[in-house]
Amino acid sequence: MTDRLGIILDDFINRLRELLNDGLLGVYLTGSIALGGYYDDKSDVDFTVVTEKTLDEKKINGLSTIHSEMLRKYPKSILEGHYITNAELGRTPDEISPVVTYNGGRVTRSIFGINMITWFTLKKHGVTAFGLAAIDLVFDAPTDKLLAYVSDNVKTYWTSWLKQTKKLFSIKGLYALTSAAIEWGVSGISRMYYTLSESDVISKDKSIEYALTLTPQKYHRILQDALAIRTGNGKRQYISPFKRRSDMIDYIGYLVDECNKLYVENNQKGNKE
Repeated sequence: MTDRLGIILDDFINRLRELLNDGLLGVYLTGSIALGGYYDDKSDVDFTVVTEKTLDEKKINGLSTIHSEMLRKYPKSILEGHYITNAELGRTPDEISPVVTYNGGRVTRSIFGINMITWFTLKKHGVTAFGLAAIDLVFDAPTDKLLAYVSDNVKTYWTSWLKQTKKLFSIKGLYALTSAAIEWGVSGISRMYYTLSESDVISKDKSIEYALTLTPQKYHRILQDALAIRTGNGKRQYISPFKRRSDMIDYIGYLVDECNKLYVENNQKGNKE
């Protein structure tokens, strides 16, 4: 954890304690911080705040003030996460009502960030910023549910995203010409691939490094470019954004197929055992 991040978190936690008092049970960090891939002024600060009970409107308004002040004070460190009770930990979106969430600069009630990747990361890798140690939180995040969620995400979200991105004159198609899209797309599908291969979760940069060791050589150029964008280190690989976009689309298409095969193979192996 960097010194700057430590200052931000101390400020955030002190504000929460002042607002929620004894109703604040724990503050936990997931995402890139928990997985060792955090970069100051670039990575989101993903959090789960555990509260004693569901927050009322007065407390929610107080959270809106806290987040507005934090955003003004630390504009490049984007907090994103949710406020949830012990009873709601580990639950899927169809098992709970929308929870208090901070995303995109707004405090709302939603299911954003409520999925098995979040719970698995919290249970296995979560960083405790305040309260009971993350590993001692009482909820389950079983590996089979993680793999099922990731497989479904590949079949639905990533397959749809790929289909739209192939259309050059579309929002996603044009976005794919940017460096941000290359970093996001290449690392995102690589993380899905890692999870289905290793039954664990990993940071964006380490997922790209992992893919470089297992995927065919023809995809290494786009992987190296995405890694250079992500880390700020290494040589950029492309002059033409159109060639880069094409290579990203090919890579994502390849990994979507590989992910689908992996899930079938894992299920077949599990049935035999």
